[in-house]
Amino acid sequence: MLVSKVPVGWRIVFQRTHALLAFKLADHLRDDLRPEPWHDLLAAIVDHDDGQAAWDSDKLVGENGEPKDFRELGFQEDQARQVVYNSRYKSRWQSLLTSLHTTNIYSDMPEAKAFLKEQKKYQETLFEAMNVDKTYASRVYRVMKWCDELSLILCREQTLPRKKELIAPLDGIGHIFIEKIPEGDLLTPWPFREQEVELEFEYHVLENKSFGSSEDFANAIRTTHPEQCRVMLRNAGN
Repeated sequence: MLVSKVPVGWRIVFQRTHALLAFKLADHLRDDLRPEPWHDLLAAIVDHDDGQAAWDSDKLVGENGEPKDFRELGFQEDQARQVVYNSRYKSRWQSLLTSLHTTNIYSDMPEAKAFLKEQKKYQETLFEAMNVDKTYASRVYRVMKWCDELSLILCREQTLPRKKELIAPLDGIGHIFIEKIPEGDLLTPWPFREQEVELEFEYHVLENKSFGSSEDFANAIRTTHPEQCRVMLRNAGN
């Protein structure tokens, strides 16, 4: 979950929702920024956060009763293994991209050392079996990483500095800057086919400061209707 404090309580965006927004961003990219195999890449983007903790998990709230943001959970081994395992039943490309994503996000966590070693070995097996160049595979993965990072920024509705450099540049366009304005977000250089991109995603607002248990939190989610957040991306070059 992506958890943000708001005046009345908490704003919750599910990680699967964030992944769906990342997919929508990818779907609007210019044709020259779409590497092959495009559909396998789209599938990897939309599925990459599947396998999260179930609603009966004790991982949803902390000891203080506050909902846990995904960044507080550290290495989520069960989810990482499950999402890579599931991807094997779709395509080798999707499995490779999913594996690359898990090794990227957990690369600096000592507790993930055994998992990372296992995934590196699995990736080498795929590179050889698919006859895929590692440099090209990295290029394809960077599209997934870029969409993932921009989606996280938008889902958090964070207050951006005047300009923010996105960490993962896109091949053929380089680093992209995003600027927050009242009418939306300005991007430069512009990576999308349309001159404006309007997207929506769902979130929940919970009017509780804390919860007695993960079950209480889950019940609050189930009984709260989601709200729609509108995202407007504009070409700063116009």
